[in-house]
Amino acid sequence: MPDISQRTIERALAELQTENKIQKVGQGRSTKYQLINEFKS
Repeated sequence: MPDISQRTIERALAELQTENKIQKVGQGRSTKYQLINEFKS
C-alpha cells in the first residue's frame, strides 16, 4: 500500500474528473478510471 491516504487519492481523482482528464466507469469496488484522449489540431 502506498504512503498516500485514501482521501488524498479520492481528491486527486475528483480533480482529474473535473478537469475532464479522466472518466469514471462503474461504481463501488468495481470502479475504474479511463484516460480521456484529447487530440489537438
